[in-house]
Amino acid sequence: MKNNNTSYQLAKRLINVTNSILHIYDNLLTFSNDKVQYNKKLDDLKVGFEIENDLYKEIGQELLTSQEFFNALRLASENTDIDEIDLEEINFRISNYIDSFSNFYPFKEVYYPSYENQILNNSIIDRQIILDIDLLNLYNLQNLMFEENLNFLLPYFYDAKHSLLFRCKYYDNFAFKEITSAKPTARERLLAFNHNEEIVNNRFKNVVINGLKLNIENALAFEDSEKEEEDLSQMLINLIQIKTYLDLTTKEEAFDIFNSYYQLFENNKELSYLKNSSVNEEIKYLIKLNYVQKNDHQNLKELIKS
Repeated sequence: MKNNNTSYQLAKRLINVTNSILHIYDNLLTFSNDKVQYNKKLDDLKVGFEIENDLYKEIGQELLTSQEFFNALRLASENTDIDEIDLEEINFRISNYIDSFSNFYPFKEVYYPSYENQILNNSIIDRQIILDIDLLNLYNLQNLMFEENLNFLLPYFYDAKHSLLFRCKYYDNFAFKEITSAKPTARERLLAFNHNEEIVNNRFKNVVINGLKLNIENALAFEDSEKEEEDLSQMLINLIQIKTYLDLTTKEEAFDIFNSYYQLFENNKELSYLKNSSVNEEIKYLIKLNYVQKNDHQNLKELIKS
């Protein structure tokens, strides 16, 4: 383990390197409509990743995951003149990546006291869910960017893509290539490594329900917005995030969501004015489509047409 002074210097260097990568992503957005310049900035990003990866290797996993380095990062953050909003994003990228070291693999932890096992295993389950969510969000966002009738919103979609990629260092490779497919596999991975099925399903349900609630509320807020381009883009991004959370559901969960959502506007007078909105119709369609796709009853295929 390196001494405290060395840890601080390494933490300071890591913050500065990560800040440079953040600014390269900002430059990518600036040239999103200029393919030549955009590709040049991608080359800059490759160099930035190489420098960042070399620094992570120099620090080493033992120090990265230690309380000593956590303290060093906090101290280095307090002694920097980086903009507060940028610093928050920088620290998120670093901490999100460090956390993935400990919980990237879905192996069930059994070598500690039972209470500690539960905490560790919950962390592993949560990380596997996050990996699925991040990948599905990238894939669904990419597909949205391919919609020709939405070309005028591309700057907003590029901004969302770059922000997501910056936060998810473990998916750096998708800054340079398209995602050809994305299928949620976290639940299967966890069960294959003997995690408790009830705990796994409960944590999935909690993540899915909370994610749907937030993004549905945000999407429906479009009806009360000024309906500027930024409002429209954010609503569409919320819709693809709704699709992401629906993708994580089992057949049973898909049915419960389908059943409960159609009753929502009947039971809540405050939301009744949104019942026939175009955004609500699109949300209902996504929920219905998800249920039909996951149900093996042939006669339900007609449901999607209704």
